[in-house]
Amino acid sequence: RFDSQGDIEDLEEVIQIKRKLITLTPEGHSEMPGRMTNLGNSLQSKFERIGDIQYLEDAINIRRKSLEIAAYGNHNIPRILSNLGNSLQALFSNKGNMKDLDEAILVYRQSIELISAEHPDRAKMLNNLGSALTTQFQTTGRVNMEILEQVIHYNKKSIKLLPNGHSDIPELLQNLSNSLMTKFEIIKEVDCLHEAINNQTRAVGITPDSHPDMPGRLYNLGIALHMRFHNAGNMDDLEKAADYITKSVEFTPGRTPQMLGILSNLGSALLAQFDHTGHSEDLEKVIDITEKVVKLTPDDHIDMPGRLSKYSNALLTRFEHTANMADLQHAIHANERAIEITPEGHPEMHRRWGVHGHALIKRFEVEGNTEDLDQAIFSYQRSVQLNSEGHSEIPGKLTNLSIALQMRFNHRANIDDLEQAIFSGKRAVELTPEYHSDFPSMLNNLGTALQFKFDYTRNVIDLEEVVIVKKRCVRLVTEGHPLMPQLLNNLGKTLQIRFDILGEKTDLTNALALVHFKMAITNTAYPPHTRLYAAQLWGSQYPSLQQSDEILDAFSIAFNLLPQVIPFTYTVGHRYDRLKVIQGLSIAACAIATIYGQYKRAVEWSDQGRGIFWMQIHHLRSPIEDVHEVNPHLADKLRDISLRLQMTTDRAYTSNTLASRQEMVNLETETRRHQSLIGEWEYLVQQARSYVGLENLLMPSPFSEMVKYIPTAGKVIIVN
Repeated sequence: RFDSQGDIEDLEEVIQIKRKLITLTPEGHSEMPGRMTNLGNSLQSKFERIGDIQYLEDAINIRRKSLEIAAYGNHNIPRILSNLGNSLQALFSNKGNMKDLDEAILVYRQSIELISAEHPDRAKMLNNLGSALTTQFQTTGRVNMEILEQVIHYNKKSIKLLPNGHSDIPELLQNLSNSLMTKFEIIKEVDCLHEAINNQTRAVGITPDSHPDMPGRLYNLGIALHMRFHNAGNMDDLEKAADYITKSVEFTPGRTPQMLGILSNLGSALLAQFDHTGHSEDLEKVIDITEKVVKLTPDDHIDMPGRLSKYSNALLTRFEHTANMADLQHAIHANERAIEITPEGHPEMHRRWGVHGHALIKRFEVEGNTEDLDQAIFSYQRSVQLNSEGHSEIPGKLTNLSIALQMRFNHRANIDDLEQAIFSGKRAVELTPEYHSDFPSMLNNLGTALQFKFDYTRNVIDLEEVVIVKKRCVRLVTEGHPLMPQLLNNLGKTLQIRFDILGEKTDLTNALALVHFKMAITNTAYPPHTRLYAAQLWGSQYPSLQQSDEILDAFSIAFNLLPQVIPFTYTVGHRYDRLKVIQGLSIAACAIATIYGQYKRAVEWSDQGRGIFWMQIHHLRSPIEDVHEVNPHLADKLRDISLRLQMTTDRAYTSNTLASRQEMVNLETETRRHQSLIGEWEYLVQQARSYVGLENLLMPSPFSEMVKYIPTAGKVIIVN
């Protein structure tokens, strides 16, 4: 009746009856082990229903006693061992003590050794072992491939032997999926992942909504899809992953121990979704979820380090978009705690040190405390040391270390730091194949370190090495690559330096060809700050060697890009930071326009530059408020697009420095999304300009409008 109706009072009565039956059974009776096993099953059922760990511990104790009194050769011993393993694995899931999981694996293996190959329970016992091995791999990185292959074989065999509609099929499909996912994580064979998702989808499809295992199956399907998203980058997989994990939360009754693990991984899925959509509400959900999970997790739980790490990553991500120092401080504190309680030798330790280094670098950039820089370098060094030889993440970690050492060299001028930076940069390049998407960035970093060395030594040999590396960078990226403008600019400046030293005209010609290339300015595929930088170089570096219309066009484009580089949704911290980008732009543009007799344009640019500066500094009335007065809905849409542009612009600013998370957003995907946002932005702005009074929204005020408000005679002084 309890199995049918779920009345907890019925289950309590069952337990009382079984306890009484055991007290009435004579010592040494052949039925005693079986009766103890039945009591253990009921105690575990009550634990699963109400979450009181004491019932699970009582079940384990009764199973141990049952095993002790079972005569050698008793046909029930394999089942008793298997049940004990189930209870120990459940205890591990709730308390996180590795010795419980290790013992569960041991007793599962013993149960399989003692049962015949033809026994109908053998497949289920292999399933249990597979589940425990999967958990062990996910927790520690250890796995026995021979056992895993055997588990997969028996899972498939047992599924084929069962008739359609058998109640055990969903569980077997679930365990087969888990084993295939574990295999994928080890050998990275994508067919294993596809097969796992197909089996898990089938398991969910034939499980009734009311079944107690439905939350776990929905959750596992979400995790598998999330894994495939990271492997193939299909946004549909990511969206489905978040949906399935969210449903698993909705299906989970009450606040059970399993709920925390589900919520933690929901946070990971939403963070990945935020990376690709830029929707701030996704990030806020992640922070709320990960903070809640940390607060509800016992300090000594084995998953606490990982949950602290996820919380830290979420806070660090928000800091990168809002510049809120409280987020950064909390992120550093959470990650320090995660490192402190992570067991020595844990496979995630190297990543936690890497994230810690990145967060300290961010704080150093804001506060300028060199102790943070020293600690960041130590953290990166630890991250590199803890990676196993040949690990795919080593080159990225070496690059981060190289950048941090360059930063310290720029503060202390210690040539040893620079030599170490160059060594780390060269090592990263050596370990990375040229076809790797990160190779140009790593090579560019090496070129920067070598440039610093030349600036320090003024040795022409060092300069030649810089030219070789930067030319190689440009050769490796295809036209339209987001890094192309920056790489061309860098090479152009280096060739200009070589011309200044050696006087080779070909260097100056090449430099000019690189710095005033129209593609970098007019191609909307490139990030706005990169296009703005190229336009500034084009307009101001070599005015005497260019056509006046080309220079003036460059500055016009630069001013049009300012609303995208400094959105009106920025916080104060971000406004000050981004205003450095346009420092001197207005003055340079006015000077060039004056040189070429374009006085009206000079006045317009001066007014626009001054207006943007003071509006941002004092947070004066923004253009979006003018739009709101005539069309609130359009203003809201503009504000939303501006926020999303802000986030992609921020990532563009940081994408070539230090990675905040190991799983970086694919640069080409980010570029395509940015192009789409720019298109939406321009469409909405054009809509707004159709209203009376907003014809010049986000454009310089026409000279004809400005002269209406000044005297017809005398001098006018413009304070810029």
